[in-house]
Amino acid sequence: MNRSVTSLAATAVLLLVCLIAAVPGAAAVKFELSALAPGTKEAKNHRCLSAYVGRNVLVRGTYDVTDGEHQLVDVVVSDSGTHRNQYYQRTNIDGPGKFAFTTLDHAEINVCFTNTLEHGFNPTPTMMRTISLSLDTGADAREDDTFQEKNEHLKPVEIELRRLENLMDEIVDEMEYLKAREKRMRSTNESTNERVLGFSLLSITTLVALGGWQVYYLRSFFQAKKLI
Repeated sequence: MNRSVTSLAATAVLLLVCLIAAVPGAAAVKFELSALAPGTKEAKNHRCLSAYVGRNVLVRGTYDVTDGEHQLVDVVVSDSGTHRNQYYQRTNIDGPGKFAFTTLDHAEINVCFTNTLEHGFNPTPTMMRTISLSLDTGADAREDDTFQEKNEHLKPVEIELRRLENLMDEIVDEMEYLKAREKRMRSTNESTNERVLGFSLLSITTLVALGGWQVYYLRSFFQAKKLI
Protein backbone atom coordinates (compact mmCIF):
# COMPACT_ATOMS: atom_id res chain seq x y z
CA MET A 1 0.00 0.00 0.00
CA ASN A 2 2.77 2.46 0.97
CA ARG A 3 4.70 1.57 -2.16
CA SER A 4 1.63 2.31 -4.31
CA VAL A 5 1.07 5.68 -2.63
CA THR A 6 4.73 6.54 -3.07
CA SER A 7 4.56 5.63 -6.75
CA LEU A 8 1.48 7.80 -7.28
CA ALA A 9 3.11 10.71 -5.47
CA ALA A 10 6.25 10.39 -7.59
CA THR A 11 4.15 10.34 -10.76
CA ALA A 12 2.26 13.45 -9.67
CA VAL A 13 5.51 15.29 -8.91
CA LEU A 14 6.92 14.27 -12.29
CA LEU A 15 3.84 15.56 -14.12
CA LEU A 16 4.00 18.80 -12.16
CA VAL A 17 7.65 19.32 -13.04
CA CYS A 18 6.94 18.61 -16.72
CA LEU A 19 4.08 21.11 -16.71
CA ILE A 20 6.19 23.78 -15.07
CA ALA A 21 9.06 23.12 -17.44
CA ALA A 22 6.73 23.90 -20.33
CA VAL A 23 6.07 27.42 -18.99
CA PRO A 24 8.39 29.95 -20.68
CA GLY A 25 10.36 32.01 -18.20
CA ALA A 26 13.76 32.93 -19.58
CA ALA A 27 15.31 33.57 -22.97
CA ALA A 28 18.72 34.70 -24.19
CA VAL A 29 19.90 35.65 -27.67
CA LYS A 30 22.93 37.20 -29.36
CA PHE A 31 22.97 38.77 -32.82
CA GLU A 32 24.70 41.32 -35.07
CA LEU A 33 22.96 44.51 -36.21
CA SER A 34 24.16 46.48 -39.22
CA ALA A 35 24.13 50.27 -39.31
CA LEU A 36 22.21 52.29 -41.91
CA ALA A 37 21.61 55.96 -42.59
CA PRO A 38 19.46 57.98 -40.16
CA GLY A 39 15.73 57.64 -40.76
CA THR A 40 16.15 54.17 -42.26
CA LYS A 41 14.42 51.25 -40.57
CA GLU A 42 14.93 47.93 -42.35
CA ALA A 43 15.57 44.34 -41.35
CA LYS A 44 19.31 45.00 -41.50
CA ASN A 45 19.39 47.70 -38.84
CA HIS A 46 16.15 47.07 -36.92
CA ARG A 47 15.33 43.91 -35.02
CA CYS A 48 12.61 43.10 -32.48
CA LEU A 49 12.49 40.15 -30.09
CA SER A 50 9.06 39.18 -28.79
CA ALA A 51 7.70 37.08 -25.94
CA TYR A 52 4.09 36.67 -24.83
CA VAL A 53 3.64 37.59 -21.17
CA GLY A 54 0.53 37.78 -19.03
CA ARG A 55 -0.67 40.76 -17.04
CA ASN A 56 0.95 41.78 -13.73
CA VAL A 57 4.05 39.72 -14.47
CA LEU A 58 7.53 40.91 -13.54
CA VAL A 59 9.93 41.19 -16.50
CA ARG A 60 13.66 41.71 -16.14
CA GLY A 61 16.09 42.13 -19.00
CA THR A 62 19.80 42.69 -19.42
CA TYR A 63 21.57 43.64 -22.63
CA ASP A 64 25.09 44.38 -23.80
CA VAL A 65 26.11 46.30 -26.92
CA THR A 66 29.66 46.13 -28.27
CA ASP A 67 31.62 49.21 -29.31
CA GLY A 68 31.11 50.69 -32.76
CA GLU A 69 32.39 53.96 -34.18
CA HIS A 70 29.84 56.43 -35.53
CA GLN A 71 26.96 54.02 -34.77
CA LEU A 72 23.98 54.87 -32.55
CA VAL A 73 22.00 52.00 -31.07
CA ASP A 74 18.56 52.66 -29.59
CA VAL A 75 16.34 50.26 -27.66
CA VAL A 76 12.59 50.40 -27.00
CA VAL A 77 10.58 47.95 -24.90
CA SER A 78 6.80 47.97 -25.41
CA ASP A 79 3.85 45.62 -25.72
CA SER A 80 1.38 44.89 -28.51
CA GLY A 81 -1.70 45.29 -26.32
CA THR A 82 -4.61 47.64 -26.82
CA HIS A 83 -2.88 50.57 -25.14
CA ARG A 84 0.56 49.96 -26.69
CA ASN A 85 2.30 50.46 -23.35
CA GLN A 86 5.94 51.53 -23.48
CA TYR A 87 8.05 50.34 -20.55
CA TYR A 88 11.61 51.30 -21.41
CA GLN A 89 13.53 53.43 -23.91
CA ARG A 90 17.18 54.40 -24.27
CA THR A 91 19.06 56.13 -27.10
CA ASN A 92 22.70 55.86 -28.09
CA ILE A 93 23.38 52.98 -25.72
CA ASP A 94 26.91 51.68 -25.30
CA GLY A 95 27.90 48.74 -23.17
CA PRO A 96 25.66 46.85 -20.74
CA GLY A 97 22.26 47.90 -19.47
CA LYS A 98 19.19 46.47 -17.79
CA PHE A 99 15.50 47.12 -17.26
CA ALA A 100 12.69 45.80 -15.09
CA PHE A 101 8.95 46.41 -15.08
CA THR A 102 5.58 44.81 -14.36
CA THR A 103 3.34 44.23 -17.36
CA LEU A 104 0.01 46.05 -17.65
CA ASP A 105 -1.76 43.75 -20.10
CA HIS A 106 -1.83 40.27 -21.59
CA ALA A 107 0.24 40.86 -24.72
CA GLU A 108 3.52 40.29 -26.49
CA ILE A 109 6.50 42.17 -25.09
CA ASN A 110 8.67 43.57 -27.89
CA VAL A 111 12.31 44.51 -27.30
CA CYS A 112 13.43 46.44 -30.39
CA PHE A 113 16.97 47.54 -31.28
CA THR A 114 17.84 50.02 -34.05
CA ASN A 115 21.35 50.83 -35.29
CA THR A 116 21.80 54.08 -37.26
CA LEU A 117 24.87 55.95 -38.48
CA GLU A 118 25.85 59.43 -37.48
CA HIS A 119 25.18 62.13 -40.07
CA GLY A 120 27.82 62.34 -42.76
CA PHE A 121 28.81 58.66 -42.76
CA ASN A 122 27.90 56.01 -45.32
CA PRO A 123 27.11 52.41 -44.40
CA THR A 124 29.71 49.69 -45.05
CA PRO A 125 29.57 45.90 -44.54
CA THR A 126 31.87 46.19 -41.54
CA MET A 127 29.72 48.71 -39.72
CA MET A 128 27.75 46.57 -37.30
CA ARG A 129 27.45 45.99 -33.58
CA THR A 130 26.92 42.79 -31.63
CA ILE A 131 24.00 42.79 -29.21
CA SER A 132 23.24 40.21 -26.54
CA LEU A 133 19.92 40.14 -24.69
CA SER A 134 18.67 38.07 -21.77
CA LEU A 135 14.99 38.25 -20.80
CA ASP A 136 13.48 36.75 -17.64
CA THR A 137 9.79 36.71 -16.71
CA GLY A 138 7.75 35.70 -13.70
CA ALA A 139 9.49 33.50 -11.16
CA ASP A 140 12.77 33.56 -13.08
CA ALA A 141 12.72 37.36 -12.98
CA ARG A 142 12.29 37.31 -9.20
CA GLU A 143 15.37 35.12 -8.77
CA ASP A 144 17.82 38.00 -8.64
CA ASP A 145 20.59 38.67 -6.11
CA THR A 146 18.02 39.74 -3.51
CA PHE A 147 16.23 36.41 -3.89
CA GLN A 148 19.47 34.52 -3.34
CA GLU A 149 20.35 36.59 -0.27
CA LYS A 150 16.93 36.05 1.30
CA ASN A 151 17.06 32.30 0.72
CA GLU A 152 20.75 31.54 1.26
CA HIS A 153 19.91 29.88 4.61
CA LEU A 154 17.61 27.38 2.88
CA LYS A 155 18.59 24.05 1.46
CA PRO A 156 18.74 23.67 -2.35
CA VAL A 157 15.59 21.54 -2.29
CA GLU A 158 13.73 24.19 -0.30
CA ILE A 159 14.87 26.91 -2.72
CA GLU A 160 13.67 24.84 -5.65
CA LEU A 161 10.32 24.25 -3.92
CA ARG A 162 9.94 28.00 -3.41
CA ARG A 163 10.70 28.55 -7.08
CA LEU A 164 8.12 25.91 -8.01
CA GLU A 165 5.62 27.65 -5.76
CA ASN A 166 6.14 30.92 -7.65
CA LEU A 167 5.72 29.08 -10.94
CA MET A 168 2.51 27.48 -9.72
CA ASP A 169 1.16 30.92 -8.82
CA GLU A 170 1.88 32.01 -12.38
CA ILE A 171 0.12 28.95 -13.78
CA VAL A 172 -2.93 29.58 -11.59
CA ASP A 173 -3.07 33.23 -12.71
CA GLU A 174 -2.78 32.19 -16.34
CA MET A 175 -5.54 29.60 -15.94
CA GLU A 176 -7.79 32.21 -14.35
CA TYR A 177 -7.13 34.54 -17.27
CA LEU A 178 -7.89 31.78 -19.79
CA LYS A 179 -11.07 30.92 -17.88
CA ALA A 180 -12.22 34.55 -17.94
CA ARG A 181 -11.39 34.87 -21.64
CA GLU A 182 -13.28 31.67 -22.42
CA LYS A 183 -16.26 33.07 -20.52
CA ARG A 184 -16.16 36.28 -22.55
CA MET A 185 -15.90 34.35 -25.79
CA ARG A 186 -18.83 32.12 -24.82
CA SER A 187 -20.90 35.19 -23.97
CA THR A 188 -19.98 36.74 -27.33
CA ASN A 189 -20.92 33.54 -29.17
CA GLU A 190 -24.27 33.32 -27.40
CA SER A 191 -25.01 36.97 -28.17
CA THR A 192 -24.06 36.43 -31.81
CA ASN A 193 -26.27 33.34 -32.05
CA GLU A 194 -29.21 35.29 -30.63
CA ARG A 195 -28.69 38.07 -33.16
CA VAL A 196 -28.42 35.59 -36.02
CA LEU A 197 -31.62 33.88 -34.87
CA GLY A 198 -33.46 37.20 -34.64
CA PHE A 199 -32.23 38.22 -38.09
CA SER A 200 -33.31 34.84 -39.52
CA LEU A 201 -36.80 35.16 -38.04
CA LEU A 202 -37.06 38.72 -39.35
CA SER A 203 -35.96 37.55 -42.83
CA ILE A 204 -38.49 34.70 -42.85
CA THR A 205 -41.28 37.01 -41.70
CA THR A 206 -40.36 39.57 -44.36
CA LEU A 207 -40.27 36.94 -47.12
CA VAL A 208 -43.64 35.49 -46.07
CA ALA A 209 -45.19 38.95 -45.95
CA LEU A 210 -43.70 39.82 -49.34
CA GLY A 211 -45.00 36.55 -50.84
CA GLY A 212 -48.48 37.19 -49.47
CA TRP A 213 -48.45 40.72 -50.85
CA GLN A 214 -47.35 39.47 -54.28
CA VAL A 215 -50.19 36.90 -54.33
CA TYR A 216 -52.72 39.58 -53.34
CA TYR A 217 -51.38 42.02 -55.94
CA LEU A 218 -51.41 39.46 -58.77
CA ARG A 219 -54.92 38.31 -57.85
CA SER A 220 -56.18 41.91 -57.85
CA PHE A 221 -54.45 42.53 -61.19
CA PHE A 222 -56.00 39.47 -62.85
CA GLN A 223 -59.44 40.32 -61.43
CA ALA A 224 -59.16 43.85 -62.82
CA LYS A 225 -58.28 42.40 -66.24
CA LYS A 226 -61.16 39.94 -65.83
CA LEU A 227 -58.80 37.04 -66.37
CA ILE A 228 -60.13 35.19 -63.33
